[in-house]
Amino acid sequence: MTEDEVSGLITTALRALHHAPAPPPKTHPDARLGQSLRLVGERFMEKLSVEELARAAGNLSPVHFAHLFSAAFGISAHQYLMQYRVHQARRLLGETGSRIADIAYEAGFCSQAHMTEVFRRRLGVSPALIRQTPVCTQKTSLW
Repeated sequence: MTEDEVSGLITTALRALHHAPAPPPKTHPDARLGQSLRLVGERFMEKLSVEELARAAGNLSPVHFAHLFSAAFGISAHQYLMQYRVHQARRLLGETGSRIADIAYEAGFCSQAHMTEVFRRRLGVSPALIRQTPVCTQKTSLW
C-alpha cells in the first residue's frame, strides 16, 4: 500500500469519526442529573468520583445515581466524563499549539499516555494524528 493510500484511509476514517453521533445533551429534564452534568462541565479536569456526582445530583446514593444516569443517557457517568475530556482535548489540539502532554493535563487526563490510550480506544487514533489531520482540527461542535 502506498503512502497516499494509507493517508487516504486515515483521512476517511477520521472523517467518519468526526461525524460520529453527538454525545448526550448537556441538560436533562431531571434537574438532579442536570446538576451533575454542570459539575462535569465545571470540573472535568479534576478527579471526579461517582459519589461527588451523586451528591451534586441531590445527595443521591451512588448506586441510585448510576442507574438514573445510565437510564437517562445510555452511558455511565464515568463514560460521559471521559467523552467530555476527549472532546476538550480534541478542541485544544485543534485550537492551540500547546504540547500534547500539557493538553492531556488541561483536559483532565492523569498523563499523556493515559490520554493516548483513551484516544486510541475511543477514536482509533492517537492525539498526535488528530492534530496532524486538518479535518479533525477544524472548529466544530461535537457537543
